[in-house]
Amino acid sequence: MKDRFFCGSYSYLKEKLSEIIIQINQNQPGSKLTFIVHSNQMKQAFKEYLTDKAGILVNTKFYTPIDIAKELAEVEPIQNFEKQLILKKIMFDNGFQLEGLVEEYGLLTQQIKEYEINPERINNPVVRKIVQDYINLTGKDIIDREDTHKIATVKDTDFQTDYLFIIGIKSVAPIHQKLFKKLKKLSKKIFVFLPFFFDSGYYENHDHFKTLRAFYEELAETPPEIEKIDNPNIKTGKYIYRFFYEGLPVKNPDLDIYQATGIEEEVEYVAADIANKLLDGVQPHQIGVIIPDIQKYIPQLKETFRKYNIPYYLFEENRFIDDPIYSRLFGIFQIKLQEFSKESVLKVLSPELLDLPDLDSLYLKILQENNLNSYQDWESFVFEGNNSPLKELLKILDLLPEQANIKEFVRYFEEIKDRYITCEKCKEFLENIFEFLLENRIYSEFFSEISYKEFVSIVETFFNQENKENRKTGDFVSVLTPSAAEGNNFEYIYFLNLNSGIYPSPLREEILATAVELGMDYPFHVLMQELANFAAILDRGKRIKLFFSATDTDKKSLYPSVFVSEVIRITEKKPQKLKNQPVLYTDFVLHNGNKLANPVNYQPSKDNFIYQFVDIKKPISPTGFAVYVNCPYKYFWDVVIGVSQEEIDRKQIPAYETGKFIHDILYRYYKGQITTKQIEKEFDEFFEKQKRFILPAYIPVEYTKIRFLKEKTLDFIQKDKLRMKENGIKIDFKLLEKELSDERFKGRIDRAEKDPEGFYYIADYKTGNVKGLNRTFEKELKKKYIQLLIYKKLLEKEGKQVKDVAIFAINDHTKRYFYFGENLDFIALEEYLEEMVNQLFSKKFHPERNDECRYCPYITFCPKDSIQEQEDA
Repeated sequence: MKDRFFCGSYSYLKEKLSEIIIQINQNQPGSKLTFIVHSNQMKQAFKEYLTDKAGILVNTKFYTPIDIAKELAEVEPIQNFEKQLILKKIMFDNGFQLEGLVEEYGLLTQQIKEYEINPERINNPVVRKIVQDYINLTGKDIIDREDTHKIATVKDTDFQTDYLFIIGIKSVAPIHQKLFKKLKKLSKKIFVFLPFFFDSGYYENHDHFKTLRAFYEELAETPPEIEKIDNPNIKTGKYIYRFFYEGLPVKNPDLDIYQATGIEEEVEYVAADIANKLLDGVQPHQIGVIIPDIQKYIPQLKETFRKYNIPYYLFEENRFIDDPIYSRLFGIFQIKLQEFSKESVLKVLSPELLDLPDLDSLYLKILQENNLNSYQDWESFVFEGNNSPLKELLKILDLLPEQANIKEFVRYFEEIKDRYITCEKCKEFLENIFEFLLENRIYSEFFSEISYKEFVSIVETFFNQENKENRKTGDFVSVLTPSAAEGNNFEYIYFLNLNSGIYPSPLREEILATAVELGMDYPFHVLMQELANFAAILDRGKRIKLFFSATDTDKKSLYPSVFVSEVIRITEKKPQKLKNQPVLYTDFVLHNGNKLANPVNYQPSKDNFIYQFVDIKKPISPTGFAVYVNCPYKYFWDVVIGVSQEEIDRKQIPAYETGKFIHDILYRYYKGQITTKQIEKEFDEFFEKQKRFILPAYIPVEYTKIRFLKEKTLDFIQKDKLRMKENGIKIDFKLLEKELSDERFKGRIDRAEKDPEGFYYIADYKTGNVKGLNRTFEKELKKKYIQLLIYKKLLEKEGKQVKDVAIFAINDHTKRYFYFGENLDFIALEEYLEEMVNQLFSKKFHPERNDECRYCPYITFCPKDSIQEQEDA
């Protein structure tokens, strides 16, 4: 088998690659295969594709260029934030303290090293001195990524491979070229796969790509084999920035363009469209959502995708800092930087994190104190006892020096870790950070002193890393950046955020050194790389939807990306304006009802609704179990099949939105995070956010409802505080923050109270209708509110004595609000609970008539009437 070089779409490259792998496995099984790919995400995409097409990959390893360089060089380069620290120190030593230029110096030094440019070409003497100082410092004791590549090209190595595959790497600087040439010598055969078309706009407009082609032809010692298939997606990508008009427009049925009024509408449409596809049988991994500026989209994405029950994975949502316990842990480092504000201290007061006695009383005492805005205020604050642990903790933080070496800062926080932190995983996490900092020569030798602010910045980088132990498993929709999406296996692509100034990135200003000085065209090079990236995503076999917004989150006008404008020019497709109307859940389910209604053959009898194929996943949500008790058939659709969505009714604000809002503000109010004045303001903001979905004729009605609910909520709070004061009742915040669980159930309690005798009372907040609940409490407890019985059992397993359960009805028109059980037979109730649990685990999902049937989205195909007729007969 000879060396080969392929050019074309990723679909074409994958087909050729799988053919070669199959041939190798047949003729030379056990051969060592080495893949060098563009990114970590591409590693995963190609592994999955090749495993599917060629079977299990044996004796195979995937690398990115820096991965293989580290293996050959046997070194670990400094991280980017460490490089920035070094540059900041060099700038400071040169009397240059503009921290905003650190990133610019980082890019400039990378270019200088990658392209082996002599720093003497830089005209500005200060810039030249800083760059030269950095180059002199690195390369021996301190190794950066560019040094790693350089060492890898010259160091002797035992590395050998039978077949080397270079895939998707479209930028090969001189130091990378040397690395690839060395790898060729260590390989018996080499194959290059380049996602390029030589009749494309990006190739014709950028000489770098012509140089790249020549390099790969030299490396593979053969001209490229080029894809010949004519496909509208590929043709659209090739014609961007190719300014001729023959053969236009391109008829492209697989690509559509949409204009949204803003991010909310954009994400809402995408979520509803994905949810429909999942119901149509599309698997989540076949769908990709590409967003250049992911951070800006995260809040809306989380809220909307969860509303539509879309399984997704997002690295930016799975960092240590995103976990509440680690966020509180990092809060300890921030207290001094935030000048000992009351909020910064309250944030870390959690029994899961700190070993502080009588934390609830301490928390409430701090809440009631208004003047806590400096360490001096805390010194005069009356703690219980002279040796209050919190007082000692704050004193340690106050003693932290403004400037010190890493070892000194670590010593202070090791004392805090050992004396006050109870969370074992947090202690282990800190120990790993401190061990790294103390053993890293950069910190122990190069930085004799840093500021406390810089120390916290260094620590923060560890909190921003992915928490791999929490990484989800299963089938998910991928949400990723354009660069990470290259070489993907998606069949359906939603490309959002395609606005001018976002993607492609604006051309960088040449602040420190011009392209002419360096002898390169780096700003234009970045633009062409992004164009090649965009064109590569427009692959055959993919259904693609492109989105841009008319306004940003601040309602400022936005314009479509130049790439979108080019696609419009090439295809003559007009952007479709999204209608400001979310898909109704009822319509969503009914549209798919016929194909979903009969997962198994059954006769109209309750006993025949046993679905053995169902995998009941434990632990179960207590709230979800209440759905089962009310109607097992609805639970089957909502939870087992997984199509449960909260309905969006354009005549009223959805009940689930109101309930979520009330739960949130009450939790934050009783935690002391907001005042009643702020609650009034948040009600107004909530209505403004929700009214955009309401038909204009119904807005005044909904406004009146929300106004009354606001009045009742404030009235409830007043009466609740009075009730607790008169009865000596306190809220147990430890239990509110704790997830209760056993082998069957897992959930959080809305409200847990403790009376002076140590008995507990648990309650659920409700914003719906509770008419007559004082007369029907026990009946409703066996249906809609059965989760209270579950929470009671879970609390009792924690050693708590639960005296009663209650419903706190915030929207109660009688303003009674507080409904407690009276003379409840808990033994009989818990026997009933066990009976229903056993029924669920026997996988019985029959329809059950109840008061909510007329509101059920499955009413049009529910067999309850047929069952009733059969039973009556």
